[in-house]
Amino acid sequence: MSQNNHSIIQNLMNTDYQYRKLSTEHQRIENKIEDEKLHPGRATGTVAQLKKLKLRIRDEMTMIERAKAQQVH
Repeated sequence: MSQNNHSIIQNLMNTDYQYRKLSTEHQRIENKIEDEKLHPGRATGTVAQLKKLKLRIRDEMTMIERAKAQQVH
């Protein structure tokens, strides 16, 4: 990650409620995925569903980051 991207993300974490909310949810899902991997006997489709949701959230975060980067330039 470049220094510019890092500063954009830091700025968004400090100023953008929606981005912060998405980031928190992204981390929550990552933790849930790790928990599910520790218990392989649970429903097999759960991890795949969580990964899809995590990817969708990451895509939203990336769109916000790109929009912010466009404003900076």
